[in-house]
Formats: sequence, structure tokens, C-alpha cells
Amino acid sequence: MAETAILLAVKEITIAMAGEILSLAKPMFRKKSGLAAALPTNMDLVKEELEIIHAFIKKISTTQCNDIVLETWLSQVRRLAYDIEDLVDQFIYIVGESQVTSFLSNLKKLFKKPQSLFSLDRMATEVEKVKHRLRELSARRDRRVQSNSSALDVEILNYDNKQEAYQFRHSQSDNEDDFVGVDKYREILNKLLYSEDCSLNFVAVYGMGGLGKSSLVHSVYKRELSHFDCRAWISVSQSCKINDILRNMLKQLRGNDDKVQSEVGKMNIEDLRTELKTFLEQKRFMIVLDDVWRGAVALEIRNLLSNCGKRSRVVITTRIDEVASIAEDACKISLEPLNKHDAWILFCRKVFWRIQNHVCPPELLKWGEKMVNKCAGLPLALVALGGLLSLRDKSEAEWESLYSKLTCELHDNPDINHVE
Repeated sequence: MAETAILLAVKEITIAMAGEILSLAKPMFRKKSGLAAALPTNMDLVKEELEIIHAFIKKISTTQCNDIVLETWLSQVRRLAYDIEDLVDQFIYIVGESQVTSFLSNLKKLFKKPQSLFSLDRMATEVEKVKHRLRELSARRDRRVQSNSSALDVEILNYDNKQEAYQFRHSQSDNEDDFVGVDKYREILNKLLYSEDCSLNFVAVYGMGGLGKSSLVHSVYKRELSHFDCRAWISVSQSCKINDILRNMLKQLRGNDDKVQSEVGKMNIEDLRTELKTFLEQKRFMIVLDDVWRGAVALEIRNLLSNCGKRSRVVITTRIDEVASIAEDACKISLEPLNKHDAWILFCRKVFWRIQNHVCPPELLKWGEKMVNKCAGLPLALVALGGLLSLRDKSEAEWESLYSKLTCELHDNPDINHVE
């Protein structure tokens, strides 16, 4: 049925768009322009539109109305959802082929391999077409509801699609179910943010890739609406230039309207530095520099903001110890892999999210535990693998087959055999 097809499509997009996978793919998109550069944004838009359509279908399923036009529309939605699944497979393979050293990229081997791989530009064009097809389907739905409100409960028009879609969503960054064994880290981070220290403090959250550094910080960042006068979240990565970082920072801090965009877009590096210092001088601010790879970037920001802010905080996430050293020892949070107990809980939450208490059937325990061990306590790997398994048949034979494929990939790749 259409609802199931949409469910699978959305969950596959969620896996494909996981924070660290996109972070690894960023260099690919920076070299592109036009539709290819907008591919991550368009993938997110497709997912959001699917979620709203899914919420609509759930609502009308209770009306039990026999409507030929509606059935035709549902059939069109189903076919499009299958096309979207194929595109997600393409995305996983394109990113995976360019990132052979990443453990997560090897999950691509567990997805259906496309018969022929698209180029990034071709895929961007196909996603743009899908986006337009989704909007056309939504427009047809709205016209049908408005012209036939007697057949479809008029309450549908007032139904809170966004709320339903939010509950349905399994966002890697924002879903509380994804946070297992991190309460102690979140408590430390909160204390550092709210301490009475009047100086500008740098806080470093660091550790190897896949530990969920960005997710942890974002879970705190999204709640900080009242304690700071302004805030900004800057994704840095390896190839980001300092003027791009400062420009993005100023846009977020000042407000991202058209006038600000235009003014900031014209500033050179010195203008950006001057404007940032002036704007932040008397404000309490929170700035997150996510995925910092070079100490020079952190030093530039520290030197620029050293005399700014009252009880302000700059939070850095990084894999590099040298970058983390910009923070005082008391302001450094070193993340560690999950222990076996917490890793199993997180895995089961993702795989058996429909089952009460997320209990793993006895016949799957052996293979489930083996796959969890392969993830080496890395939350991002557990979330991605668990999300993938939730789409597959819950049979011992299927899980044994998937485990064998995963084991072969890890064994054949010397760059990631530490995960074994």
C-alpha cells in the first residue's frame, strides 16, 4: 500500500541524510553548482513532502471512503515512492564510492545496488523532477479534498500534518530515542554553558567519528532560545574558508533576511571581522563550530572574539585533539563509544521501533548481537544500521545474510578493520 511505500522511502532518505554521511559528502557538493549543489537541500524537501503526504494518508485511512480518483492518486504516490527509493540507493552508492575509508559508507553494500550508477549531476536533475512531481501530487490532493469534502472528512483540511509528520520522523539529530548513554555528557555541557564565568569560554566536544558529537551538541543548542541573546551554528568541515565561516556566522547572528543576506554578501574579510566584533561586543551569544579539522580556524575565531560577549560560549566539535586543546581542560568533553548494554538498547530502539519496549525476538538475538559488536559502540553506526534493518525482513536467514555482507566489507577494507 502507499503508506508502506512512503514509510520505506522516508526511512531510507533519513539514513542517507545522516549528519556524518553528509559531512563526508560535502567536498563533492562544493565543487558543484546549480542543482547538484542543492542536492542535499532538495533531498530534505522531498522527505518533508513525503512525511506530510504520509500524515494525510493516515488520516483518510479512517474514513473508509470508496473513491476511484483517490485510489488513482494513491497509486501514483506509491509509484513515486518506489522511484524515490531507487534515487536514495543511487545517493548511498555515489557517496560511498567517494568515501571508501568510511565505515558508514560501507552500509551501501546492504542497500539494493542500482543497475547503473548516475552521475551526481544526473541524480540532482532526477531529484528535482521528483520534487516537482511531489508538489503536483500534493496540489491534486488539495483540489480533490476541496471539491469533494462530503466524501473526505473536511477535518482533513485542518489536520495538523506538520505535527503528525514530526512524530513520524526519525531524524538522526533530533530524535530523543537516539540518545542513549549520553546523559552525563549532556549534563556536563549544560553546566559549562550556564556557568557564572563572565569571560568568553570555549568548550570542546571531541572524539573519533561516529560518536554523535554533533547530535549531542545540537540536542542542547536547539533548546537554547532564552539564555543567549543570539546564536549561530556553523558547519566547518575540512575545506571551509575563514571568510565563508565568518559570513555565515554574521548572517545567522544578525538574522537571515534578504537585507542582511545582501549586506553581508558584499563584505570582505576585514569588514566581516569588524562587523562581528561590533555586533557581539555587548551581547551574550552562543556559537557552535561543528566538525572543525584545523586548529587555525579555532584560533582565528578565538582571537576575533576574545574581547566580546558577557558569559558567552563557543562550542567546537572535532575529531582532532589539537583542535580541542583550544579549550581549557575543564571545558573539554571527550566522548567515548557506548558500552555493550547501551549499544544494544540503541540498536533495538531503531530496529524494533514499532514494537512495544523494542524487544528483539529470541531467534534474532545471535545475529543482532554480532552486528551490534561490529559497530564498536559508535552511535551513528548503530542508528544507521538499525534504521536499515528496520526496513528488512525480520527473519534469521535475512539477518545472517546481512551480517555476512557487512563482515565481508569490513574485512576487505584495511582502513576500517579497527571496527571489527
